[in-house]
Amino acid sequence: MTKLHTPGLLAFMLGMTGCMLAPTDDGVVSSATQVLPFEGYLTQPSAPVHVRAWNYTTNTMEDVGPQVLSGTSPLNVSGGPLYSWAAPRALPAQYWRSGPRGGQCAAVGAQTTSGGARYNAMTVESDWVNCWVDNPSVGEFFNACQADNAPVAKLYTSDWSPVPVSQATLNLAGAIASSQISLTFDNYTPVQGQFCSSANPGGCPPGLAADPETYQFYQPNASSITQTGQPPLTFSITPSRSSPMTVYIDNLRSQSLGFTTAGDRFVLNVNFEEADPEIRFNCIRDFWCFLYPSTMELPAPRASVSFGLQVRDGQVTYSDAVATFTTSSTDGNAQSAAAAIGAAMGDKLNNDASIKAQVAAALDAVIRQTGGLGATFPLAGVSITGGLLQVRAGCPMD
Repeated sequence: MTKLHTPGLLAFMLGMTGCMLAPTDDGVVSSATQVLPFEGYLTQPSAPVHVRAWNYTTNTMEDVGPQVLSGTSPLNVSGGPLYSWAAPRALPAQYWRSGPRGGQCAAVGAQTTSGGARYNAMTVESDWVNCWVDNPSVGEFFNACQADNAPVAKLYTSDWSPVPVSQATLNLAGAIASSQISLTFDNYTPVQGQFCSSANPGGCPPGLAADPETYQFYQPNASSITQTGQPPLTFSITPSRSSPMTVYIDNLRSQSLGFTTAGDRFVLNVNFEEADPEIRFNCIRDFWCFLYPSTMELPAPRASVSFGLQVRDGQVTYSDAVATFTTSSTDGNAQSAAAAIGAAMGDKLNNDASIKAQVAAALDAVIRQTGGLGATFPLAGVSITGGLLQVRAGCPMD
Protein backbone atom coordinates (compact mmCIF):
# COMPACT_ATOMS: atom_id res chain seq x y z
CA MET A 1 0.00 0.00 0.00
CA THR A 2 1.23 3.51 -0.78
CA LYS A 3 1.86 5.55 2.36
CA LEU A 4 -0.25 8.66 2.74
CA HIS A 5 1.37 12.06 2.66
CA THR A 6 -1.62 14.41 2.68
CA PRO A 7 -2.11 15.64 6.27
CA GLY A 8 -5.79 16.53 5.84
CA LEU A 9 -6.57 13.10 4.44
CA LEU A 10 -5.48 11.42 7.66
CA ALA A 11 -7.08 13.84 10.09
CA PHE A 12 -9.90 11.33 10.59
CA MET A 13 -7.55 9.32 12.82
CA LEU A 14 -7.20 12.03 15.44
CA GLY A 15 -8.57 11.00 18.79
CA MET A 16 -8.98 7.39 17.63
CA THR A 17 -6.83 4.47 18.69
CA GLY A 18 -5.88 3.36 15.21
CA CYS A 19 -6.87 2.07 11.83
CA MET A 20 -6.04 -0.75 9.44
CA LEU A 21 -6.05 0.63 5.90
CA ALA A 22 -4.88 -2.62 4.28
CA PRO A 23 -6.13 -5.15 3.60
CA THR A 24 -9.50 -3.53 2.90
CA ASP A 25 -12.89 -5.14 3.37
CA ASP A 26 -14.05 -7.38 0.50
CA GLY A 27 -10.53 -7.34 -0.89
CA VAL A 28 -9.44 -9.91 -3.48
CA VAL A 29 -6.10 -11.72 -3.16
CA SER A 30 -4.37 -14.02 -5.62
CA SER A 31 -4.18 -17.02 -3.29
CA ALA A 32 -4.42 -18.16 0.33
CA THR A 33 -0.61 -18.31 0.52
CA GLN A 34 -0.09 -14.68 -0.49
CA VAL A 35 1.76 -12.41 1.92
CA LEU A 36 -0.80 -9.79 2.94
CA PRO A 37 0.20 -6.14 3.48
CA PHE A 38 -1.27 -5.41 6.92
CA GLU A 39 -0.75 -1.65 7.35
CA GLY A 40 -2.27 1.29 9.13
CA TYR A 41 -1.78 4.11 11.61
CA LEU A 42 -1.92 4.59 15.38
CA THR A 43 -2.21 7.74 17.45
CA GLN A 44 0.69 6.71 19.71
CA PRO A 45 4.36 5.98 18.91
CA SER A 46 5.93 2.62 19.74
CA ALA A 47 2.49 1.15 20.50
CA PRO A 48 1.89 -2.59 20.00
CA VAL A 49 -0.19 -3.80 17.06
CA HIS A 50 -1.64 -7.31 16.91
CA VAL A 51 -2.68 -8.72 13.52
CA ARG A 52 -5.71 -10.95 13.99
CA ALA A 53 -7.75 -13.46 11.98
CA TRP A 54 -10.70 -15.79 12.48
CA ASN A 55 -9.63 -19.37 13.18
CA TYR A 56 -12.08 -21.73 11.45
CA THR A 57 -10.86 -24.66 13.53
CA THR A 58 -11.47 -23.12 16.95
CA ASN A 59 -14.11 -20.58 15.82
CA THR A 60 -12.31 -17.73 17.55
CA MET A 61 -10.61 -14.50 16.56
CA GLU A 62 -6.94 -14.71 17.52
CA ASP A 63 -3.53 -13.14 17.03
CA VAL A 64 -1.53 -14.23 13.99
CA GLY A 65 2.22 -13.98 14.40
CA PRO A 66 4.17 -11.66 16.68
CA GLN A 67 3.11 -8.13 17.48
CA VAL A 68 4.75 -5.14 15.83
CA LEU A 69 5.19 -1.58 17.08
CA SER A 70 4.05 1.62 15.49
CA GLY A 71 6.82 3.91 14.33
CA THR A 72 8.38 6.83 16.13
CA SER A 73 8.52 9.29 13.25
CA PRO A 74 5.32 11.32 13.36
CA LEU A 75 3.14 12.20 10.44
CA ASN A 76 2.07 15.65 11.53
CA VAL A 77 -1.59 16.32 10.95
CA SER A 78 -4.02 18.87 12.24
CA GLY A 79 -4.77 18.02 15.84
CA GLY A 80 -1.89 15.63 16.47
CA PRO A 81 0.61 13.23 14.87
CA LEU A 82 0.00 9.74 13.52
CA TYR A 83 2.43 6.82 13.53
CA SER A 84 2.48 4.18 10.82
CA TRP A 85 2.70 0.47 11.35
CA ALA A 86 3.22 -2.46 8.97
CA ALA A 87 3.08 -6.21 9.59
CA PRO A 88 3.14 -8.13 6.29
CA ARG A 89 2.44 -11.82 6.72
CA ALA A 90 0.71 -14.83 5.20
CA LEU A 91 -2.18 -16.54 6.97
CA PRO A 92 -1.85 -20.25 7.85
CA ALA A 93 -4.46 -22.68 6.54
CA GLN A 94 -6.69 -22.62 9.64
CA TYR A 95 -7.55 -18.98 8.94
CA TRP A 96 -9.09 -19.71 5.54
CA ARG A 97 -12.59 -21.02 4.76
CA SER A 98 -13.49 -22.87 1.54
CA GLY A 99 -16.32 -21.40 -0.55
CA PRO A 100 -19.41 -23.12 -1.98
CA ARG A 101 -17.88 -23.19 -5.49
CA GLY A 102 -14.17 -23.17 -4.75
CA GLY A 103 -11.93 -20.40 -3.56
CA GLN A 104 -11.23 -19.40 0.03
CA CYS A 105 -12.01 -16.49 2.33
CA ALA A 106 -10.65 -15.03 5.55
CA ALA A 107 -11.74 -12.50 8.17
CA VAL A 108 -8.90 -10.31 9.45
CA GLY A 109 -8.38 -7.30 11.66
CA ALA A 110 -5.98 -5.60 14.03
CA GLN A 111 -5.87 -4.51 17.65
CA THR A 112 -3.68 -2.19 19.65
CA THR A 113 -3.03 -1.95 23.36
CA SER A 114 -3.59 1.27 25.29
CA GLY A 115 -3.70 1.65 29.05
CA GLY A 116 -3.51 -2.09 29.50
CA ALA A 117 -6.63 -2.75 27.39
CA ARG A 118 -6.98 -3.90 23.80
CA TYR A 119 -8.92 -1.95 21.19
CA ASN A 120 -9.97 -2.87 17.67
CA ALA A 121 -8.48 -0.85 14.86
CA MET A 122 -10.94 0.62 12.39
CA THR A 123 -11.26 -1.31 9.10
CA VAL A 124 -12.29 0.33 5.83
CA GLU A 125 -13.56 -0.37 2.32
CA SER A 126 -11.32 -0.04 -0.72
CA ASP A 127 -12.87 3.34 -1.58
CA TRP A 128 -12.22 4.86 1.84
CA VAL A 129 -10.31 7.78 0.31
CA ASN A 130 -13.42 8.86 -1.61
CA CYS A 131 -15.47 8.41 1.53
CA TRP A 132 -13.14 10.76 3.36
CA VAL A 133 -13.58 13.36 0.62
CA ASP A 134 -17.34 13.16 1.13
CA ASN A 135 -17.04 13.16 4.94
CA PRO A 136 -14.05 15.41 5.68
CA SER A 137 -14.14 15.40 9.47
CA VAL A 138 -13.17 12.96 12.20
CA GLY A 139 -16.69 12.24 13.41
CA GLU A 140 -18.29 12.12 9.97
CA PHE A 141 -15.70 9.74 8.60
CA PHE A 142 -15.84 7.44 11.61
CA ASN A 143 -19.64 7.23 11.38
CA ALA A 144 -19.89 6.93 7.60
CA CYS A 145 -16.76 5.19 6.38
CA GLN A 146 -16.11 2.13 8.51
CA ALA A 147 -16.12 -1.16 6.64
CA ASP A 148 -19.43 -2.97 6.35
CA ASN A 149 -17.88 -5.87 8.26
CA ALA A 150 -16.01 -3.74 10.83
CA PRO A 151 -14.09 -4.45 12.98
CA VAL A 152 -12.92 -7.10 10.51
CA ALA A 153 -12.10 -7.00 6.82
CA LYS A 154 -13.17 -10.01 4.79
CA LEU A 155 -10.85 -11.25 2.06
CA TYR A 156 -11.50 -13.54 -0.90
CA THR A 157 -9.18 -15.42 -3.21
CA SER A 158 -9.61 -14.61 -6.89
CA ASP A 159 -11.19 -18.03 -7.54
CA TRP A 160 -14.04 -17.40 -5.09
CA SER A 161 -16.78 -17.76 -7.68
CA PRO A 162 -20.46 -16.77 -7.72
CA VAL A 163 -23.05 -19.52 -7.98
CA PRO A 164 -25.01 -19.48 -11.28
CA VAL A 165 -28.68 -20.39 -10.90
CA SER A 166 -30.32 -22.17 -13.84
CA GLN A 167 -33.96 -21.82 -14.89
CA ALA A 168 -34.47 -25.49 -13.98
CA THR A 169 -33.38 -24.69 -10.42
CA LEU A 170 -35.76 -21.72 -10.34
CA ASN A 171 -38.57 -23.97 -11.56
CA LEU A 172 -37.93 -26.37 -8.70
CA ALA A 173 -37.92 -23.49 -6.24
CA GLY A 174 -41.28 -22.36 -7.62
CA ALA A 175 -42.78 -25.80 -7.10
CA ILE A 176 -41.55 -25.84 -3.51
CA ALA A 177 -42.78 -22.29 -2.86
CA SER A 178 -46.22 -23.16 -4.25
CA SER A 179 -46.64 -25.70 -1.45
CA GLN A 180 -45.46 -23.29 1.24
CA ILE A 181 -46.80 -19.86 0.31
CA SER A 182 -50.33 -18.77 -0.55
CA LEU A 183 -51.66 -15.38 -1.54
CA THR A 184 -55.28 -14.25 -1.24
CA PHE A 185 -56.79 -11.03 -2.57
CA ASP A 186 -60.12 -10.12 -1.00
CA ASN A 187 -61.89 -6.92 -0.01
CA TYR A 188 -65.54 -8.00 -0.22
CA THR A 189 -68.16 -8.87 2.39
CA PRO A 190 -71.67 -9.99 1.37
CA VAL A 191 -73.11 -8.21 4.41
CA GLN A 192 -74.03 -4.65 3.47
CA GLY A 193 -72.47 -2.11 5.83
CA GLN A 194 -70.81 -4.77 7.98
CA PHE A 195 -67.59 -2.77 8.18
CA CYS A 196 -68.06 0.48 6.26
CA SER A 197 -71.13 2.55 7.14
CA SER A 198 -72.10 6.00 8.32
CA ALA A 199 -72.23 4.57 11.83
CA ASN A 200 -68.74 3.09 11.46
CA PRO A 201 -66.67 5.36 9.19
CA GLY A 202 -63.48 3.85 10.62
CA GLY A 203 -64.28 0.63 8.76
CA CYS A 204 -64.22 2.37 5.38
CA PRO A 205 -61.16 2.52 3.11
CA PRO A 206 -58.57 5.09 4.22
CA GLY A 207 -59.58 8.59 3.19
CA LEU A 208 -63.01 7.49 1.89
CA ALA A 209 -65.14 7.52 5.03
CA ALA A 210 -67.18 10.47 3.73
CA ASP A 211 -68.94 8.20 1.21
CA PRO A 212 -69.78 4.93 3.00
CA GLU A 213 -72.51 4.04 0.48
CA THR A 214 -69.92 3.71 -2.28
CA TYR A 215 -67.89 1.24 -0.21
CA GLN A 216 -70.67 -0.45 1.76
CA PHE A 217 -69.45 -3.98 0.90
CA TYR A 218 -65.82 -3.27 1.75
CA GLN A 219 -64.03 -5.65 4.11
CA PRO A 220 -60.70 -4.47 5.55
CA ASN A 221 -57.76 -6.82 6.17
CA ALA A 222 -59.34 -9.61 4.13
CA SER A 223 -56.28 -10.12 1.91
CA SER A 224 -53.36 -12.16 3.17
CA ILE A 225 -49.96 -13.71 2.57
CA THR A 226 -49.56 -17.05 4.33
CA GLN A 227 -46.32 -18.97 4.70
CA THR A 228 -46.06 -22.42 6.24
CA GLY A 229 -45.27 -22.20 9.94
CA GLN A 230 -46.09 -18.50 10.22
CA PRO A 231 -49.32 -16.63 11.01
CA PRO A 232 -51.02 -14.99 8.02
CA LEU A 233 -50.02 -11.42 7.24
CA THR A 234 -53.27 -9.61 6.49
CA PHE A 235 -53.67 -6.37 4.60
CA SER A 236 -56.38 -4.24 3.01
CA ILE A 237 -56.99 -3.41 -0.64
CA THR A 238 -59.18 -0.43 -1.45
CA PRO A 239 -61.94 -1.32 -3.97
CA SER A 240 -61.58 0.33 -7.34
CA ARG A 241 -64.19 2.43 -9.10
CA SER A 242 -65.50 1.98 -12.63
CA SER A 243 -68.36 4.48 -12.51
CA PRO A 244 -71.10 3.88 -11.61
CA MET A 245 -69.79 0.67 -10.06
CA THR A 246 -67.56 -0.13 -7.13
CA VAL A 247 -65.39 -3.12 -8.04
CA TYR A 248 -64.58 -5.66 -5.31
CA ILE A 249 -62.24 -8.66 -5.26
CA ASP A 250 -63.81 -11.79 -3.81
CA ASN A 251 -61.45 -14.46 -2.47
CA LEU A 252 -58.98 -14.58 -5.35
CA ARG A 253 -56.54 -17.32 -4.27
CA SER A 254 -53.14 -18.26 -5.66
CA GLN A 255 -52.76 -21.66 -7.26
CA SER A 256 -49.06 -21.81 -8.15
CA LEU A 257 -45.92 -19.71 -8.02
CA GLY A 258 -43.00 -19.56 -10.42
CA PHE A 259 -39.68 -17.73 -10.62
CA THR A 260 -37.69 -16.50 -13.58
CA THR A 261 -35.60 -13.52 -14.68
CA ALA A 262 -36.10 -10.74 -17.21
CA GLY A 263 -33.18 -8.52 -18.12
CA ASP A 264 -31.64 -7.56 -14.79
CA ARG A 265 -34.82 -8.22 -12.75
CA PHE A 266 -36.01 -11.18 -10.69
CA VAL A 267 -39.59 -12.13 -11.57
CA LEU A 268 -42.29 -13.81 -9.50
CA ASN A 269 -45.28 -15.16 -11.45
CA VAL A 270 -48.46 -16.12 -9.61
CA ASN A 271 -51.28 -18.08 -11.21
CA PHE A 272 -54.68 -17.80 -9.52
CA GLU A 273 -57.61 -20.21 -9.38
CA GLU A 274 -60.73 -19.68 -11.51
CA ALA A 275 -63.30 -21.67 -9.52
CA ASP A 276 -65.73 -18.89 -8.52
CA PRO A 277 -66.54 -15.32 -9.53
CA GLU A 278 -63.52 -13.29 -8.48
CA ILE A 279 -64.99 -9.86 -9.16
CA ARG A 280 -68.17 -8.38 -7.68
CA PHE A 281 -69.76 -5.12 -8.74
CA ASN A 282 -71.96 -2.80 -6.73
CA CYS A 283 -73.68 -0.17 -8.86
CA ILE A 284 -74.12 3.12 -7.01
CA ARG A 285 -76.70 5.86 -7.63
CA ASP A 286 -77.45 5.19 -11.28
CA PHE A 287 -80.86 4.65 -12.93
CA TRP A 288 -79.44 1.94 -15.18
CA CYS A 289 -77.88 -0.11 -12.40
CA PHE A 290 -80.19 -3.03 -13.13
CA LEU A 291 -78.45 -3.43 -16.50
CA TYR A 292 -74.98 -3.91 -15.07
CA PRO A 293 -73.55 -7.31 -14.05
CA SER A 294 -73.12 -8.11 -10.37
CA THR A 295 -70.28 -10.63 -10.75
CA MET A 296 -67.56 -11.54 -13.17
CA GLU A 297 -65.06 -14.35 -13.51
CA LEU A 298 -61.51 -13.55 -14.52
CA PRO A 299 -60.24 -16.21 -16.93
CA ALA A 300 -56.54 -17.06 -16.64
CA PRO A 301 -55.82 -14.59 -13.83
CA ARG A 302 -52.10 -14.08 -13.42
CA ALA A 303 -49.86 -11.69 -11.52
CA SER A 304 -46.28 -10.88 -12.44
CA VAL A 305 -43.96 -8.98 -10.14
CA SER A 306 -40.43 -7.98 -11.09
CA PHE A 307 -38.00 -7.08 -8.32
CA GLY A 308 -34.81 -5.08 -8.31
CA LEU A 309 -32.82 -7.34 -6.01
CA GLN A 310 -30.17 -6.05 -3.63
CA VAL A 311 -28.32 -7.37 -0.60
CA ARG A 312 -28.33 -5.55 2.71
CA ASP A 313 -26.66 -6.83 5.88
CA GLY A 314 -26.17 -10.23 4.29
CA GLN A 315 -29.85 -10.63 3.40
CA VAL A 316 -31.71 -10.34 0.10
CA THR A 317 -34.16 -7.49 -0.17
CA TYR A 318 -35.38 -5.38 -3.09
CA SER A 319 -35.14 -1.75 -4.13
CA ASP A 320 -38.47 -1.69 -5.95
CA ALA A 321 -41.21 -3.94 -7.27
CA VAL A 322 -43.22 -3.54 -10.48
CA ALA A 323 -46.49 -5.49 -10.46
CA THR A 324 -48.94 -6.29 -13.24
CA PHE A 325 -52.12 -8.36 -13.17
CA THR A 326 -53.56 -9.83 -16.36
CA THR A 327 -56.53 -11.84 -17.51
CA SER A 328 -57.36 -13.36 -20.87
CA SER A 329 -60.71 -11.55 -20.86
CA THR A 330 -61.00 -8.56 -23.17
CA ASP A 331 -64.02 -7.18 -21.32
CA GLY A 332 -63.47 -3.59 -20.26
CA ASN A 333 -64.63 -4.20 -16.69
CA ALA A 334 -62.33 -7.21 -16.39
CA GLN A 335 -59.40 -5.19 -17.68
CA SER A 336 -60.22 -2.37 -15.27
CA ALA A 337 -60.38 -4.79 -12.35
CA ALA A 338 -57.08 -6.40 -13.37
CA ALA A 339 -55.37 -3.01 -13.59
CA ALA A 340 -56.67 -2.10 -10.13
CA ILE A 341 -55.36 -5.36 -8.65
CA GLY A 342 -51.94 -4.77 -10.21
CA ALA A 343 -51.83 -1.22 -8.87
CA ALA A 344 -52.81 -2.42 -5.40
CA MET A 345 -50.08 -5.08 -5.48
CA GLY A 346 -47.45 -2.54 -6.49
CA ASP A 347 -48.53 -0.16 -3.74
CA LYS A 348 -48.38 -2.81 -1.03
CA LEU A 349 -45.06 -4.28 -2.17
CA ASN A 350 -43.37 -0.89 -2.29
CA ASN A 351 -45.03 1.05 0.52
CA ASP A 352 -46.26 -1.38 3.18
CA ALA A 353 -43.28 -2.06 5.47
CA SER A 354 -44.64 -5.30 6.94
CA ILE A 355 -45.45 -6.77 3.53
CA LYS A 356 -42.10 -5.68 2.11
CA ALA A 357 -40.29 -7.34 5.03
CA GLN A 358 -42.15 -10.63 4.62
CA VAL A 359 -41.75 -10.73 0.85
CA ALA A 360 -38.05 -9.87 1.18
CA ALA A 361 -37.62 -12.70 3.70
CA ALA A 362 -39.30 -15.10 1.27
CA LEU A 363 -37.07 -13.91 -1.58
CA ASP A 364 -34.03 -14.36 0.64
CA ALA A 365 -35.05 -17.96 1.35
CA VAL A 366 -35.58 -18.64 -2.36
CA ILE A 367 -32.25 -17.12 -3.41
CA ARG A 368 -30.37 -19.02 -0.72
CA GLN A 369 -32.10 -22.24 -1.71
CA THR A 370 -31.44 -21.86 -5.42
CA GLY A 371 -27.84 -20.80 -4.77
CA GLY A 372 -27.26 -23.79 -2.50
CA LEU A 373 -26.05 -21.54 0.33
CA GLY A 374 -28.50 -22.52 3.05
CA ALA A 375 -27.96 -20.68 6.33
CA THR A 376 -24.19 -21.29 6.40
CA PHE A 377 -22.96 -18.51 4.13
CA PRO A 378 -24.00 -14.88 4.31
CA LEU A 379 -24.87 -13.28 1.00
CA ALA A 380 -22.36 -10.83 -0.39
CA GLY A 381 -24.18 -10.05 -3.63
CA VAL A 382 -26.82 -10.99 -6.17
CA SER A 383 -26.60 -10.10 -9.84
CA ILE A 384 -28.71 -10.76 -12.93
CA THR A 385 -26.99 -10.23 -16.26
CA GLY A 386 -28.47 -11.34 -19.54
CA GLY A 387 -31.14 -13.21 -17.63
CA LEU A 388 -28.62 -15.27 -15.62
CA LEU A 389 -29.01 -15.08 -11.86
CA GLN A 390 -25.75 -15.38 -9.94
CA VAL A 391 -25.42 -15.53 -6.16
CA ARG A 392 -22.17 -14.52 -4.50
CA ALA A 393 -21.59 -15.97 -1.05
CA GLY A 394 -20.01 -13.89 1.68
CA CYS A 395 -17.39 -15.08 4.14
CA PRO A 396 -18.89 -16.68 7.26
CA MET A 397 -17.39 -16.58 10.73
CA ASP A 398 -18.64 -19.98 11.90
